Amino acid sequence: MGDDREGLGRQGRLTMHILILVVIGHLVLALFVLFARLLNKSGHAVDGARQFIWVWLLASIANGAVGVVQAGIPLLNEAAAFVPIFGVPAAVAWYLSRRRRTGLTVYTSRRRDGTDLL
Repeated sequence: MGDDREGLGRQGRLTMHILILVVIGHLVLALFVLFARLLNKSGHAVDGARQFIWVWLLASIANGAVGVVQAGIPLLNEAAAFVPIFGVPAAVAWYLSRRRRTGLTVYTSRRRDGTDLL
C-alpha cells in the first residue's frame, strides 16, 4: 500500500515539473516577443518568437540531459516529457511568428502606373 502512494507522488511530481516548465516556456516566450517589439521600434526587423524556438530547444534538451544524467530518470521517460515541455511553447511561438508574418505582409495587385486593380 505504501508503494502505491509513493508511485502516485512521484508521478504527481513529474506532472508538476512538466507543467512548471511549460509555464516557464510561455513566460520566456513573452519576454522574447516583448524584447523583439522594443527592437522593432528602433528600426530592426526581429521576430522574437522564431528566435525563442531555438533557445527553447536547447533549454529543453539540457533539461532532459540533466534528468537522465543527474536525476537518473530513464531516457524514454525524458523523451516523453520532452514532447510537451518543448512542443507546447514552441507551437505557441510558431503560431505567433506565423501570425506576425502574415499580418505584416500585404499582397496587393497594382497596375504599372501604381493604381490598385481592386
